[in-house]
Amino acid sequence: MSKFTALQPVWLTVQSKLALARQYWQALGRRDQLALSVLGALLVLMFLWLLLLRPAIRDLALAKQELPRLQYEMAQLQTVLSQIQVLDKELVAPVDGQGQDKALQRSLQTLGTQCQTEQSQAEQRVLVCQAVAAPALIDWLMHAPRVLGFAVQEVSMSRSVVDSRERAGLLDGRIVLRAGEPS
Repeated sequence: MSKFTALQPVWLTVQSKLALARQYWQALGRRDQLALSVLGALLVLMFLWLLLLRPAIRDLALAKQELPRLQYEMAQLQTVLSQIQVLDKELVAPVDGQGQDKALQRSLQTLGTQCQTEQSQAEQRVLVCQAVAAPALIDWLMHAPRVLGFAVQEVSMSRSVVDSRERAGLLDGRIVLRAGEPS
């Protein structure tokens, strides 16, 4: 006995129903056939919309809403990881006068190439930053100067302007650090 012998009665029933449907279809007028075809196509399109397209569009809209928050969290995590690396390097060797400048340069690398030191007085370091991620900069300001033996004397920041538009989350400005123990 074959596997398909059990399905044979079902197959015969389906064939008979299809034959009845074909007869009914042929008995309809041309206008009725056209109307049923259009309704069938609309029904198929509605099911495609409900089952496939609408959930996908909803998920895309949700992803667009979540993307800025996730990018912000990623920037914070990257900042923490890079500062951990910098602090590990700082703990390996004690910092002296020249070592303090080198340590400052290494810690600025966590912010990328957006922050550079300018020529300044002996006890001060002036940092000029352009298009720095705000979370990374704030996090750096909270931890790195203190660890490196600097005190933040002055901070002047504004939103970055790129293509004549302010960019949220990016900062330009100046930071003045004073050598010596933070207060």
